[in-house]
Amino acid sequence: MSMHDEDVEIVEEAEAESTFKTADIKKVKEELKACKSEKQEYLDGWQRAKADFINTKKRLEEEGEKKFEYGVIASVEKLLPALDSMDIALSQSEDEGLSLVQKQILDGLELEVLDPAGEMFDPNLHEPMGTVESEEKEDTIVNVLQKGYKFKETIIRPAKVQVATNNK
Repeated sequence: MSMHDEDVEIVEEAEAESTFKTADIKKVKEELKACKSEKQEYLDGWQRAKADFINTKKRLEEEGEKKFEYGVIASVEKLLPALDSMDIALSQSEDEGLSLVQKQILDGLELEVLDPAGEMFDPNLHEPMGTVESEEKEDTIVNVLQKGYKFKETIIRPAKVQVATNNK
């Protein structure tokens, strides 16, 4: 082999090596691009799954709270006759013990009593049971025939009232 042939062979090897390196670099770049694309798909999927989980958790908590409130309301509706009986008993005598028990029940159930004597009539809170001629301002509640009850924002039973009318 002559010196020239050796030089040619070295150049050919260098060219082959260079071509090989260029091919490897292209292949690695393509693999990297594919990996980045796959990573983005996984990240997008994970983010969607996380958002779905958070939304589902919130929805289930809200539904649970509503079911709890419905349960309380259903229970209170069954207790209304007993609460009415306590009101009647307390109107007949000033029994501090009975009054304390009534307060504990109302507080424990988180009930707001609607006892609107002297207030203006509100059809969202009061059920009219008639009118009474009075010197009071028109539409003022003059008699509460039966107290109403409210749990949070839900009216369990509106107060039954008589409203002032002026026939002048």
